[in-house]
Amino acid sequence: MSSRSITISIDVTRSPRVTLELNNASEFLKCIESEGYSPLDLYETKTILENFDEYFRLAKKKFQDYIVPARDPKEVVEGKSIVHKVRLIVENGSKMVEFVLDRRVDLEKIKNCLLKIGFNEVVIIESL
Repeated sequence: MSSRSITISIDVTRSPRVTLELNNASEFLKCIESEGYSPLDLYETKTILENFDEYFRLAKKKFQDYIVPARDPKEVVEGKSIVHKVRLIVENGSKMVEFVLDRRVDLEKIKNCLLKIGFNEVVIIESL
């Protein structure tokens, strides 16, 4: 059995970032939703992933690296927002998703969801 490891990097704005394959990304969002989170940005991000090819095409057409899902301003102020922005990546035919999460998100819940979807080790790295 091989060990699957994933890294959560905390950027200079204190926002956690995690990059997953498309199928793992969908499972990750389902897990977060099962943890009791259901903000508008989570729903919108699921829509983006379900229509990956179309959103990828539109992002490239507009020369955008990141897509910002719609958010409810009230949820943002209350700290209930999860996904700050999403980057869709295609490398060697493999579809990947980078999530930039809200800085107030509970890292333990994120870590637990990554473990639940099949990763054996979650490493958290802080960038300065």
